[in-house]
Amino acid sequence: KNCIRIAAPGGAYILSSGCELPHNATPDRVSFFMETAREFGRSDKIPSL
Repeated sequence: KNCIRIAAPGGAYILSSGCELPHNATPDRVSFFMETAREFGRSDKIPSL
């Protein structure tokens, strides 16, 4: 949420893991990343902006 809150205002921000997931990324962390992106994937969805 913090990355989206800081970088998203004004648009042109893409939340991404990069080219690939780290080898030690557990399924629960990947799931959390995806769920957070779905929930807060647009800056207008974060109340503190």
